[in-house]
Amino acid sequence: MSFEQAVVNLEQTNAKLQEEVVRFRDAAMGLNNIYPTITEGRQNTDDGKYFSVPGNGAYMRLYRRQGATAELIAEFPDRDELNSLISQLGPLLGRGVVGGSGDLMAQGFAGLGGSGETLNDFLNPERKSHFYAGSGGGATGSVGDQAYWPGIVAYRSSSDRISMLSLTGSGLVQRNATGAAWESPRFVYDNKNSNGIVSHDGTENTGSLFETGSGDDGRYRMWADGSMEFISNILTLTQVTSSALSINLVFPKAFSGLSPVALSLTQHTSSSSYIGNVTLNSIGGVFRDNTSFPTTQTSVGVFRVHGAPGWTSGDEMRNVIIKASGRWRA
Repeated sequence: MSFEQAVVNLEQTNAKLQEEVVRFRDAAMGLNNIYPTITEGRQNTDDGKYFSVPGNGAYMRLYRRQGATAELIAEFPDRDELNSLISQLGPLLGRGVVGGSGDLMAQGFAGLGGSGETLNDFLNPERKSHFYAGSGGGATGSVGDQAYWPGIVAYRSSSDRISMLSLTGSGLVQRNATGAAWESPRFVYDNKNSNGIVSHDGTENTGSLFETGSGDDGRYRMWADGSMEFISNILTLTQVTSSALSINLVFPKAFSGLSPVALSLTQHTSSSSYIGNVTLNSIGGVFRDNTSFPTTQTSVGVFRVHGAPGWTSGDEMRNVIIKASGRWRA
């Protein structure tokens, strides 16, 4: 840049600065050039100069006369307006905003900070991520008590996929869908619902991981995979023939008739466990009534060893525990 061009640029810059200084001076003078109305201010102010008008919800308004009109340059709020603004901003003072730029989320949006958006149809939720509250007995497509508890819906619009997490009284339930094609519910197991009622709908488990219970003759345990085990109380086998001792055993739950049931017998070897002609050496193999399954009853007993004295009325084998293993479903 030549010296002459630099001088020209400097003169132009000085001229702009002088112009801004004059305008700032005139504007400052305009704040002291006060009139009760815009009309009076315009009539008593030179064209291009400034004047002020107070009132109408503002402490002062600065105008510049533009011929027959007045251009509003600035507005200064009064005390009441400032106090109102401070009151509105007060709850926000000291609070941070997480994340980058963009819109803030108000309380109640998508159920946030409230009771949740009412969900009437669990297989057709609104296509957006939101917090929900089921509509109770009027809801359709819910699982168990899912309709009576709140939850979260997460939605991905690019693939039209939905994942719903229900916070139910009986545990967490997750359901996924692509479009309108819903997968079956997935139950999240914990210490509250892992032990309960075992059930199956023919394709998958619909209940707890395992179930326990008892009856008059003993206790049982069922697993979600279809297995079941029964352990009896301490029983007594009585004489039914000269070669057999048995008891009619009642299971609290029925074994499936489509799978074999294995029986085993444990018995204390104390002399008080054998009554009459029954001795440890006279006891043979264990038997059960195969025709009684899949009902909850079966006859279980032991045979007499060939050559041992025959058993008669009153002969018993005491302190017997019977274990049965099989399946509650095929």
